[in-house]
Amino acid sequence: MYQKITNIVSNALRSNASCVATVEQALRVICNERVNSFSMAQMLAIYLDKIVRVTSHTSEDELDRRFEKVMKIFNYIEDKDVFHEYHRRLLCKRLLESKTSEENERAFVSLLKDACGQTWTNTLEGMVNDIKLNQDLSSKFKQSPQFSSLPFEFSANVLNTVYWPISKADMIQGVIVPPQMQQCVELFKTFYHRHAEAHVLTWCYGLGTIVMKCIIGNTRVDAIVSTLQV
Repeated sequence: MYQKITNIVSNALRSNASCVATVEQALRVICNERVNSFSMAQMLAIYLDKIVRVTSHTSEDELDRRFEKVMKIFNYIEDKDVFHEYHRRLLCKRLLESKTSEENERAFVSLLKDACGQTWTNTLEGMVNDIKLNQDLSSKFKQSPQFSSLPFEFSANVLNTVYWPISKADMIQGVIVPPQMQQCVELFKTFYHRHAEAHVLTWCYGLGTIVMKCIIGNTRVDAIVSTLQV
């Protein structure tokens, strides 16, 4: 709709200043209306999540064009902090589930930084940087003696609570996990504290996932569940 309107103003109306101002005002009103219980800021964050996920099979050129369109709508939105919070939560899920690429996330954060400044995007950049650091940490863990003692495949992400939208529900204390998982936790803690002795690890089981390999009849099924569901 945005593209159609701007084409009409540019071509048919020859970018008449009065028409341009009227269209800009109308778009600003439309982009700040609520649809049912959703604001445009929320819907824009959800749309962005859909197109940036690796499962969308969107080409790089097409993704860049969609990023530009998202930013055009974003510039009309008044409650940008609402977009920031929803985008941060969805970014958290994408990064922890490995459903996105670092390059694409950095490209969009760069657009947001140009529009709103570095302070506004500091937490988003911190989240992406944490995942990059965790890739290096994971590589070291796989070369450690602790990794060879794991009872099953296991990985952990170390997140800076300053950046990530971690709630109290994610950091439930007193969770009793199966003995094999507790063994994995202790092995990783031993490894990690040798690299960062002063850091304190708080396990967020609410953010974790487990892949359970099941055989139902003659069919093999991978069930992805929350750590708390085990």
